[in-house]
Formats: sequence, C-alpha cells, structure tokens
Amino acid sequence: MTGVRERGNHVRNGKGQEAATAPSIGIGHIGRRRSPPGEEESHPQSQAGASGEDKGQADGDWHSGFGSERPISAAPHMDEKYNNWEEVLSLTKPENWAAAAMFQATKIFASNLSTSMAQNFYNLVLLPRIRDNIAEYKRLNFHLYMVLKKTLFKPAAFFKGILLPLCRSGSCSLREALIIASALAKTSVPMLHSGTAVLKIAEMEYSGANSIFLR
Repeated sequence: MTGVRERGNHVRNGKGQEAATAPSIGIGHIGRRRSPPGEEESHPQSQAGASGEDKGQADGDWHSGFGSERPISAAPHMDEKYNNWEEVLSLTKPENWAAAAMFQATKIFASNLSTSMAQNFYNLVLLPRIRDNIAEYKRLNFHLYMVLKKTLFKPAAFFKGILLPLCRSGSCSLREALIIASALAKTSVPMLHSGTAVLKIAEMEYSGANSIFLR
C-alpha cells in the first residue's frame, strides 16, 4: 500500500527524475479558474461576488427542477451574515422554483432567519407565488399549502408579511381568503399575535375576504 501511495504522489519528468505532484484538489475546487499570482488578493470582493452570483444561478437552476422525491441541496445559503441576502436570493430566481423546493426552502428560512428577514421572504417571494398559483389553478398546490402552515412557525412574520398585506391590497379574492384561512385554522397560533391581527383587520375597510379572516 505504501508503494502504491508513493507512486500516486510522484511522477517522472522528461529527465527520468521524480517530481512531487500538486496536492489533491477538493470537490469544491473542480472547475474553478486559477487566478494569476496576486490577482486574488487584489480583487477579493469582485471574485466573491462573481462566485456568489454563479452559485446563486446554479442553485436556482437546480431548484427549478426539484421534485418531492429528490433531497434538497444545501443551498440556498442565506442567513443574517449576508447583508445583501435579498439580492443573493433573487439570483436563484425563486419564482421558478418547484413547489417542493419552495417548501424545503421555507422550512430552512422559517427556522434560521430572524423575524424581519423571514417577513421579507414571506412578502417578496411566498405571497406572490401563492396568489399566482391560486389564480392559475383555482386551488393551491399541496406543497405550497404546506408552505403556508410552515410560515406560521414565525407568526409575527406571517401576519406582517402575508396576511395583513393581503388584506390591505383590496384585491384578495374569496378563494384566496378561504384557502389561507383554512391553513390558519389547522395551525396553532399564539393568542397575542392572532388578537393583534384581528384588531388590525377590523380597522380596515370591510370586504368579504377580510370578513373570512375575522370569523
């Protein structure tokens, strides 16, 4: 075994002399362009941005073909350490994610993001996706329905990012209200959050959709 290992770590050059090969490269380095000496040190931010953009686009392509029978990748890698996490998220094109991928991503974000960051994700990504799905199919995809229930892991983010903006929009249909209200009815919500939401909805202009949430 020692001889095999030694032969694997050395090659012979044209003069018959042995020369040590370069150290093995990890999987994460495959396909990465080698920078000329000094380039990496002179442009660290630009390289980080480029690699982040490539990674985000690759993650978006993967999640667009995600199915319930396939495990989700470790991406998207968004948390509080990214000041521009919304830009990084947009690179993954969440509007093209499969419904199952959206559910898995919501599980990650609902568990790891702060309330304010989760609220932005709910409002900018989930709410438009849920409304579009209901408008197109006249019902809500099973995975997206599970997304609604999972968002209530952070009730404050749910009410501020989904329910209240939907009621304020004035365009919430009865179908949308019935579907979202059914998810609320099947999930335990803290009384403080639900009471505050009821008070704010009651202060809005009356509509049939708003009255469904007040029942």
